Amino acid sequence: MGIGRIGCFLTGCCYGIETSLPIGVNFGDGIPRIPTQLIEMIFCFILFGYLLYKQLKDKNLIPGILFQKLVLYYFVFRFLIEFIRGTEKNILFLSIYQVICLIGIIFIIRKIKKERELWPRSLTSTILNISSSTTPTALKQRSLSSSPYTRKNPSPRCPSRRRLPLPPSASTPL
Repeated sequence: MGIGRIGCFLTGCCYGIETSLPIGVNFGDGIPRIPTQLIEMIFCFILFGYLLYKQLKDKNLIPGILFQKLVLYYFVFRFLIEFIRGTEKNILFLSIYQVICLIGIIFIIRKIKKERELWPRSLTSTILNISSSTTPTALKQRSLSSSPYTRKNPSPRCPSRRRLPLPPSASTPL
């Protein structure tokens, strides 16, 4: 996303409102405007670095939580930066992008809360707790057996893979 905003800056689209600050950029209309593309580019690179740091630091993250955080942080940032962009505000003094961001923020927060109920921190730390006496095979068996999503009858060919039942339409002969 950050690299895409460089293209927006070079094209001259997605600019902000006019300003008298020294950061104002003339995009060809003779009016210095806030370069919101560069602000968003910097934010995206900082967000990428932060999420990369979180992934490397915390090994027992809830699956998919980094993507959910990426979307949540971007929606919050986009909602705020829309106040200084030159977009039309026609729904309760908000732009259509801000309304979409509010809906996204509510949806992602509810999703994260639901995920935390399914994956309590104590369960993930118990599953991924590695002691000196634990072998990789025992750790794998313990994590598979204590997961609420593990099927009871794994595939005989590959114990680590779980076979899912075929849908009714796929199991009937043609």
